[in-house]
Amino acid sequence: MINDAFSRLDSNPTAPLSISDCFEFGSLLTQDQAASFLNVDPRTLEAWRTRHEGPPYIKLTRRAVRYRPSDLLDFIDSRLVNSATAA
Repeated sequence: MINDAFSRLDSNPTAPLSISDCFEFGSLLTQDQAASFLNVDPRTLEAWRTRHEGPPYIKLTRRAVRYRPSDLLDFIDSRLVNSATAA
């Protein structure tokens, strides 16, 4: 199953990832994988980190950043706007 998810990502790296794909990758996603899941450019995640916005991330080393799928889902949920109560 994990190999299938990686194969789909390798064959079409710009295609958005599904929720099940993200959990198939394991507990941590790369910046590119997280950006694919959120359907944003990877540089958007970099900009959000610089501005202390966006989803929480894990900084493994100076250059290695990872994201938990559950944090990405929480971030999406936090951006939900109810049109009946939006101002």
